[in-house]
Amino acid sequence: MEGANIKKRFDALVENRKTLEDTYQVIEKFVVPFRGEFFKPMAEEQEVDWRRREIFDSTAIMACQTLASSMQGSLTSPSVKWFTLGFKETALNESNEAMRWIEDCENKVYGALQDSDFNLEASEFYLDLSSYGTSILVEEVDDDD
Repeated sequence: MEGANIKKRFDALVENRKTLEDTYQVIEKFVVPFRGEFFKPMAEEQEVDWRRREIFDSTAIMACQTLASSMQGSLTSPSVKWFTLGFKETALNESNEAMRWIEDCENKVYGALQDSDFNLEASEFYLDLSSYGTSILVEEVDDDD
């Protein structure tokens, strides 16, 4: 692509996103007011206006937090092993030795998740998902271990 075409495409995408940006600003103002402004870079905590005079009812804030907590508790609860592992080959799934090994793997994965900050990050993930509707959870390999 040539530079002019890239610039033209970028401008069109920015224009298409204007309505969504306005919606995100309203969500930020009334649903998650203390997470910082969505499209405004903030380097320090002092830049956030903690005196939100527009908020006169906390129903939307509490509903969003309740939904996020409920989703986390139902899908990735910190107190319950919420996943299982298995083999593609059914013969391995019927082997007692293989099933003991995979259960040991499950316990190690669950322990690693509990030792990491996964649950804290998951709560932020669900809060963004229940407010803005956009969130992604990524797990990266730690090369140190």
